[in-house]
Amino acid sequence: MPLTCYCEWEPEPGNWCWYGPDDYSTFEASRRKRCSSCHNLIDHASIVAKFERRRIPATDVEVAIFGEEGEIPLPPSISAKSAPIFGSRFTISASSASAPRRTCAIS
Repeated sequence: MPLTCYCEWEPEPGNWCWYGPDDYSTFEASRRKRCSSCHNLIDHASIVAKFERRRIPATDVEVAIFGEEGEIPLPPSISAKSAPIFGSRFTISASSASAPRRTCAIS
């Protein structure tokens, strides 16, 4: 029997959403950046996981630009593969679903 999960989460203005990565990638930026999990500097060509971030529109102006159901794109959050927090909470495998995993939080 398959295991299913249903969440009746209704987005509220100002909520943040993170879309989990399907696979690791190589950090290609020209400058080093801090890991969002362990806060160590990430070197060029390191293995990282990139989390796409979005925010639910909070003001009337944002709703006019992005729409009622829209999400405001934000810069991605980068975590090093060796970060202890990242490694303990997420597992990325080749058999993961193609749809992005969504985690939302109230800011």
